[in-house]
Amino acid sequence: MKGGISLSNNHLDKIVKKFDAIATEYQQGQARRLKEDMILRLADPKPNDYVLDVATGTGAVLLTLATKVKVLVGLDVTSTMLERAVDSFKSSEARPLFITGNAEQIPVANEMFDLVTCSRALHHMEQPELAISEMFRVLKSGGRLMILDNTTYENDEFAEKHNRLETMRDSSHHRTLPISELVERLQGVGFTVSSVLHDEVLRSLTAWFADAGTDPKMEEQILKEIKSGQQSGDPFYLQHFQEKADGEWTFRYQMVWLVAHKTSC
Repeated sequence: MKGGISLSNNHLDKIVKKFDAIATEYQQGQARRLKEDMILRLADPKPNDYVLDVATGTGAVLLTLATKVKVLVGLDVTSTMLERAVDSFKSSEARPLFITGNAEQIPVANEMFDLVTCSRALHHMEQPELAISEMFRVLKSGGRLMILDNTTYENDEFAEKHNRLETMRDSSHHRTLPISELVERLQGVGFTVSSVLHDEVLRSLTAWFADAGTDPKMEEQILKEIKSGQQSGDPFYLQHFQEKADGEWTFRYQMVWLVAHKTSC
C-alpha cells in the first residue's frame, strides 16, 4: 500500500473464515435483500461504463447491472464467494472479471472505472477510510460511486451498543458508521456527495442470526441481553428492539443509499 501502510491480517482472516462458511446461504440472501430498481436508479449505469463492484460477494449487484454497461469487474477478499458469483452468471450472457483482493488495496490502476459500487461491506472493514480512498483512486474524473451499507445511530452510546451486538452476532463485523461520519469520510478524500437516502425496516432477529450463521449459544446470549436491557428501561434496547405478539423479536435495520462523484479537475 502507498505510504508504507501495513494492514493487519487478523480481521481479514475473520472475514474470509466467516464468508467461506456461509457463501452458499449468502448467495440467496444477498440477492433477496437488494432492491434492484434502487440500484439502477442511483447507479445510473450507461452503455459504455466500466464498472467495479467492491466486496462483490456473490455478484448480485453486478448481475443487476449486467445488461446496462460495457465492462463488469467484481472484487472480493473471499474466493469461495467469488465461486458463487461465477455460478450466478451461468445463465447470463455477461462475463464479468472477478478478482480476489482486499478493498483497502484494490489491485487495479488509477482512474480505470466510470462507476464503482460497494454494497453492505464497509461495516466489515477494519479501515474503511482506506477502501474509500482506493475507490476514489480507481474512479475516472467525473466518475460515480454508489454505496449501500448498514448505518447506525448518531447517538454515540446507542452506536456503541449497536456495534457491540453486531460483533457478537458476526465476528467479521467491525464497525457500522453513522451517516454523518460516512459522508465526512467521503468528502475527506475528495468526493462530492450528491444523494443520501436513509432507509429503515423492521427485520426478524431469527433471520438476522441465520444470515450470519450465528452460533446458537451466542443467539441465546444476545436475546438475554436484549430482554435484560428492556426490563431495565435502557433507551437503546427499548428503541432498537420490539417483541411481537407471537413472541418473535424484530429490530430496526437501518441502511443508507449514498451517491457521490469524483469531481472533475
